[in-house]
Amino acid sequence: MDVRKSRTVVVVTNIPNHYRIPLFNTLNQQLAEEGVQLHVIFASEGYESRRNVIDLDQCHFSHTILRKKENARSPFKDGVFFYPGLLKEIRRINPQKIIVAGFTVATLKLYLRGLMVTSKIIIWSGTIDSPKNKIGKLKTWFRKLLVKRAVAFMAYGSLAREYFMRIGAEPSRVTAIGNTVDTAYFEEQTDRARSEAKPGDLKYLTYIGYLNPRKNLWPVVHVCEELTKLRSDIRLDIVGDGESREELENYVREKSLDDHITFHGFKQKEELPHYLARSSCFLFQTEYDIWGLVLNEAMAAGVPCLASVNAGATEDLIEPGVTGFKADYHHIEETLRQIEWIIDHPAEVAEICRQARERINKDYSLQEVSRRIRKVLHAV
Repeated sequence: MDVRKSRTVVVVTNIPNHYRIPLFNTLNQQLAEEGVQLHVIFASEGYESRRNVIDLDQCHFSHTILRKKENARSPFKDGVFFYPGLLKEIRRINPQKIIVAGFTVATLKLYLRGLMVTSKIIIWSGTIDSPKNKIGKLKTWFRKLLVKRAVAFMAYGSLAREYFMRIGAEPSRVTAIGNTVDTAYFEEQTDRARSEAKPGDLKYLTYIGYLNPRKNLWPVVHVCEELTKLRSDIRLDIVGDGESREELENYVREKSLDDHITFHGFKQKEELPHYLARSSCFLFQTEYDIWGLVLNEAMAAGVPCLASVNAGATEDLIEPGVTGFKADYHHIEETLRQIEWIIDHPAEVAEICRQARERINKDYSLQEVSRRIRKVLHAV
């Protein structure tokens, strides 16, 4: 296909997933109105630890997948890709502007290509500074090198913007575009599930995510354990899977908490509104997350959120007492008091949920984040 350089934008990223496909569809539609074509290059269809079922027919944009899923595993770990054939595909498309996700092998290849071929490279990243995730000197040097070749930078949020600037990006070239999912889906489907649910007296707390050391669900389990000593109406839905699940389940059985804590395992996107609809409080715990899109989903669903201070999303999405609440889950007593307040003040919490949903719809919808991406593209 003969694609004119001046009218094509390429995005290079790792895999198609349920949160990026809707964004690319929206961006493709907005760019098409300007006579610009979007083409997305994926490193792979997926990798082994990802269990989401993705229908590629949902991709309403031009795209290339460099490798099939079964061949995508690296000798190091899941999620590391080498982007074979990337430069050949770039030559074929000949884009004027390239957005590349993160500081990856793809970013390095595009950096080296830029030494010989003039192109406008925009780095899109959510990396943040955190004491829980030390970034070594060699990796920092490598990223500083890549930053020198880029013409602009798109950060997930304010903390990621600060990181870009710390490694040498010129502040005027760094835009916090936000991070998003199909928030309208979670709003509509959760409201539908909520309208069909039978009212009850139980108070469901909800965790959705991986069960691994980085997420560290132990503080959540301990908080729930303490809550059950104070009240009998508490139930904790744990939705997700991972290497820590067996140990957590054993602890719950040993402490006779089975009636209060349920492990539901991994669920597809379409199954999540059921759990969000009955939730009295969404518990977003993590030891380190550059963002945490599950918080966008819960806020859009109209669920009161208690969000970890260790996540980038919490910094930008949560205004305490206005759009949600912040927590260090290792402070068990304080976290317990916050959960009880949320459960026992439904009128105040309803207003917080309304403002949280309004914030998501106004600043973190697919349309708004796509608009910000286009603004960056127009500026370079």
